[in-house]
Amino acid sequence: LVEITESFDTIAVSGTSGKSTTSGMLAFLMERLSLEPNFIGGGRVGRFRSDNNPGNWRAGDSDRLVIEACESDGTIVNYRPQYSIILNLALDHHSIDETAEMFGTFIRNSHEKVILNADDKGLMDLAGKDAVTFSIDNLSGYRPDTVEYGPFSTDFTLHGTKFTLSLPGRYNLYNALSCIAFLSETGTPLDAIAGVLPEFGGIAKRLELHLKGA
Repeated sequence: LVEITESFDTIAVSGTSGKSTTSGMLAFLMERLSLEPNFIGGGRVGRFRSDNNPGNWRAGDSDRLVIEACESDGTIVNYRPQYSIILNLALDHHSIDETAEMFGTFIRNSHEKVILNADDKGLMDLAGKDAVTFSIDNLSGYRPDTVEYGPFSTDFTLHGTKFTLSLPGRYNLYNALSCIAFLSETGTPLDAIAGVLPEFGGIAKRLELHLKGA
């Protein structure tokens, strides 16, 4: 995967959790915005599924590649993406200190923009002065003005633009904000993002709705 990324303008999505959903969401939004992304992820995106594709990859016509960059085996330190997104830092496959060290290398290896969760103190301790930030609570470049959580969706306003996310909960809001931050920072207007965000239905085996009563 490291070798593949070197041939593309790579956006690498990492974090202790949420990276499958976020990388899939970002690739989906880019596809709907006619940005023609390539995608290699750990989760299956429904829109990308076909008879010969389970949904965890996409071949596009651009030079941009969205990947899920997992820290579990330590290879994240070998990626040198153009852009990186880090969602959170917590105890998982490695100790927090070990993961923080890997994330620090990952950040230093990123050539252009680094997008970080400003509500995560551990990540902010690693952030450089040029980091792009998103958040729900702390001040950041991409913090919603209002948020309304519903049973199956989330409505929020960001920089005066109204968004609807067709997924529930705080963590999915973080995922969406990171995608919005990347897209906005690379030239996509917020209203265009808002127009396609409700269409994302999530990743297979992540809060899938199988039965709904009357």
